[in-house]
Amino acid sequence: MSTSPGFPSSWGPRFTPGRIAVFFLIVAAILIWQGSEKIPLGAASGTSFIGPAPASRPSGDILRVATFNIDGKSGDATADTMRGFDLIGLEEVHGCCPLSSSNQAEILGEKLNMPALFAPVERQWWHDAFGDGALTTLPVEHWQRFPLSNENADSNRELLILRLEFAGKPLNVLVTHLERHGDLENELATVISLFQSMQEPAILMGDLNLTKDDPQIDSLRKFPGVIDPIGDTHSDSFDRIFARGMRGLDSGLIDKGASDHPLAWAEVELIPPGK
Repeated sequence: MSTSPGFPSSWGPRFTPGRIAVFFLIVAAILIWQGSEKIPLGAASGTSFIGPAPASRPSGDILRVATFNIDGKSGDATADTMRGFDLIGLEEVHGCCPLSSSNQAEILGEKLNMPALFAPVERQWWHDAFGDGALTTLPVEHWQRFPLSNENADSNRELLILRLEFAGKPLNVLVTHLERHGDLENELATVISLFQSMQEPAILMGDLNLTKDDPQIDSLRKFPGVIDPIGDTHSDSFDRIFARGMRGLDSGLIDKGASDHPLAWAEVELIPPGK
């Protein structure tokens, strides 16, 4: 008498509640692992910012510039700290969250009535999660972002290059947030080399994570035509603004408790031709 093949009855049902729960736990763990991975992004470029045209633009040859590490914050206190500037570089900008379709650069741009750009450097949780940005009332001709970190860096960093129009002339701008650890020296050398090669007028600004008396910065300050208005009065500041083809009129730091960094600002003026 033949019997049909089968599993021993002691094995029990194939899909028990316990086995199903284990399966879903494994799937959830894989999704969490994949989502939490920080995936570096490549280069990108464009010709415009997002947002309505500003109500006014700077007149004459004077420009008010700021750089602000917003520490992932985009509330009213952050926006209030940023009021009154024509060009603002942003660091530690977060992408959209489940409660909003806008990134933090766009949110701040709406609060300040300024066109905004978010330049993500990495993706996490299946969206553009973290990077730098900029707000400006100046006409935008072009922008580019480039990865700056090497494969062994502790975090993902980038260089945001803006081509704007100011006083009827092209204005070249670099915005960056440099590594704090082993890759800082190489990243800083790359940024300085590009800044020195740019056509004037040119501005370099951002959270450079500088150590006091950094030899590369000392060399940059001695480069012909370079001004360092923040470093002239706050040499230990991580947040700096350098310029070429311009002269400094005023500068300072603003700390209203909106971030773990102060906002660094400078008022600069185009140097007339021949001077």
